[in-house]
Order: sequence, then C-alpha cells, then structure tokens
Amino acid sequence: MVYDAVRPHRAAGSPAASYKGASELNLSVGDTVKVSRTFDDGWGLGTKESTGETGYFPLSCLVTDGKVAF
Repeated sequence: MVYDAVRPHRAAGSPAASYKGASELNLSVGDTVKVSRTFDDGWGLGTKESTGETGYFPLSCLVTDGKVAF
C-alpha cells in the first residue's frame, strides 16, 4: 500500500539499522512511500516512490487519506 509522509525522519543509527541489517530511509513531509512490510515494533520497510530508495522508517511518519496510517 502507498502512504504519504507527514513527519520527517532522518536516519540516526536507530535500532532498526542494527538489528534488521539495512539502512533507514530518510523521509520528508510529502514523500510518497510504498510500504512492503510492517513490524510489531512500529517500524516499516518501504520504497520512496520519487527516488526508488528502500529502507526502514517509523510507521508513525505516515498517513493515508489524511489519517495516521499505523
């Protein structure tokens, strides 16, 4: 499913990078993200549509139809 970012996220060496073994995805307000997987800890894996970059990010950054997505 595709969501819009409403809160920025800057990679800062969070637990996602260390235990999931992948990079975090920097998000800016207005970015559109295709979420491919969600995790119980509040993180997701997805691809930023504008750049094709894939990585982990907090699900709390995303909305759909103007409502918090997760």
